[in-house]
Amino acid sequence: MNKQATIEISTWFRESTGEWVGDIEYLANDTQGNARYTGKTEDEARNAAFAAVGYNLLATTFDA
Repeated sequence: MNKQATIEISTWFRESTGEWVGDIEYLANDTQGNARYTGKTEDEARNAAFAAVGYNLLATTFDA
């Protein structure tokens, strides 16, 4: 099996700002990165992170 990408998405609450954070850690095309998206609820932050996965993976292909 050939691994194409590793992606980890987690959510956590940032008490200092009172907002949820959707955190993406990824490794694809020899590019490692991290992106964070915020929301008022955990669902908003998680959904924003999932929605951004495609963009982040494309960025590892064309920006590298």
